[in-house]
Amino acid sequence: MKSITENEKQGQKSSNWLSPISDSTKIGVAVHVLDVIIKVGKLFPVIFLSLASLNIFLAANDFLANSMGSAILNSVFGLGDVLFLAQMRLKGHSPTIQSGGLH
Repeated sequence: MKSITENEKQGQKSSNWLSPISDSTKIGVAVHVLDVIIKVGKLFPVIFLSLASLNIFLAANDFLANSMGSAILNSVFGLGDVLFLAQMRLKGHSPTIQSGGLH
């Protein structure tokens, strides 16, 4: 019985090393994370377009280097990226770029 209380005391001592995080700090972190997600979401079409162009460039490079497996794989990924961007554009989920920035 005595060993159980000693283990509990040791567990309490080790948990005191961690500083408690207040609720206001947790809310502040959540707001910051949501702000980052919103900013990345606004730039999502630009990020996706750059990845699509990178896949198409890699596919062309692989075709020239006679690496057919990688070339076909990059072509499929590039085609999928372009189709996804076209669907986003047609459905109106893509933000428009105006003079004041992304809206």
